[in-house]
Amino acid sequence: MRFSLNTFRSSINDSWMGSWHNAATLPVALFGMAIADHLDSPLAWAGVMAAIAAASLFAWRANHRRYRLIHDTASSMIASAAQGFVELSGQLRTTGQSQLESLLSHSPCLWFHCIVRVKRNNEWETELDETSNSAFLLYDGSGACLIDPVGAEIISQHKRTWNEGERKYTEYLLLENDALYALGEFSTLADPSRHPGAKRMLNELLAAWKRERPALLARFDANQDGDLDSEEWERARQTALSEIKATLQIDADHDGLHLLRRPRDGRPCLLSNHPNAHHGRAFLVWAWIQTVMFLLACGGLAYFLQAHH
Repeated sequence: MRFSLNTFRSSINDSWMGSWHNAATLPVALFGMAIADHLDSPLAWAGVMAAIAAASLFAWRANHRRYRLIHDTASSMIASAAQGFVELSGQLRTTGQSQLESLLSHSPCLWFHCIVRVKRNNEWETELDETSNSAFLLYDGSGACLIDPVGAEIISQHKRTWNEGERKYTEYLLLENDALYALGEFSTLADPSRHPGAKRMLNELLAAWKRERPALLARFDANQDGDLDSEEWERARQTALSEIKATLQIDADHDGLHLLRRPRDGRPCLLSNHPNAHHGRAFLVWAWIQTVMFLLACGGLAYFLQAHH
């Protein structure tokens, strides 16, 4: 079974609350309790309680951090957004390239996360776990911004699950015209008033992609040999050119190629088409849940340590 954070995340629910760090405590608890039950000793149970407390503390920190980021970051318009970490809201648009299709339902979309699980020997194993990484546009009336989904935490309300025989299929989609909440690193790669034409913008975009080599390989290294051959690099170049041209065509007064992506300083990039994503309340609720779990685990740890002595 191939481990995947995306599979982990989607296994608990399909809401904004279903971030993978909230799921982390579940396997820790189940695996630990299985071992402790087998060993049948207070010391083993104390170890399980300590592991659950550590996982809950990690999850609390992740939830609290995301809640504070949402509340401490002011909403911006694309045309006037400052360079750096920003919050944007708008409507999703295609970049003008041929639209994606989901691998499972073949539905037209701008982004997909597809999972296939198969039941073997009474256990579910992940057979497929694929996420698209093609960029798409966010438009808020003041301008357009290219969204790079690589490395982003994306929670979508468009979820579909169905079974066929021993296989379970699940897909999450972002669709054209969806309202999107976005939190991430905003940068403007060029200014046509100073550098007219798309050529300079193309070079700057490609240079930005080169600086994020893992993401570049994830998007365009088709044969997965860890490098881009001439054909793969040309495909990357044509993709960048198409994205630039589509962006400029959306707004004739566009003052540059705006890009939102995962911050390089470790802060998360959050994308969601849920109506209340901008409130961040679910992260606050989960922070309290993890606090309760942490306190219960600490109580269990004290109890089993006392029982051991």
